[in-house]
Amino acid sequence: MVDTIEEIMSSKVITCDVKASIQEAARIMRDRYISCLIVLHNNSPCGIITERDIVYRLVTKNLDPTETIVKEIMSSPLKTVAPDENVYYASRIMITNHIKKLPVVKGKKLVGIITQTDLANYFADQRKEFILDNLRKSIKAAYPV
Repeated sequence: MVDTIEEIMSSKVITCDVKASIQEAARIMRDRYISCLIVLHNNSPCGIITERDIVYRLVTKNLDPTETIVKEIMSSPLKTVAPDENVYYASRIMITNHIKKLPVVKGKKLVGIITQTDLANYFADQRKEFILDNLRKSIKAAYPV
């Protein structure tokens, strides 16, 4: 059985407002030990800002992080997925769009986030379970009780 995104996503998502300064966003990321923030406009997700966005779109253009707002350099439109979709669907979206983090949205409400690490852990667990199940079957066949 294929698991849903809701079963492996993180429901604690750190966000910032579109009008926050880049300096403010960077401080949140530093203080929380995270590499991205979901950007909200009127409490609805509208973009994502990552460490990479800050380097490529702010630092390399010599923009002032105290004067530049998140909206100016965030990645948008935001790719999202519903919590009831399956894990393989999320994986395909991330691979196709070359993204590492995928917000989970129910209606217009942000309910979680799924990352490459979440998917890697899920697939590693699935592989381990498959190997153990098949090992048990071969042992039972070799030593019938």
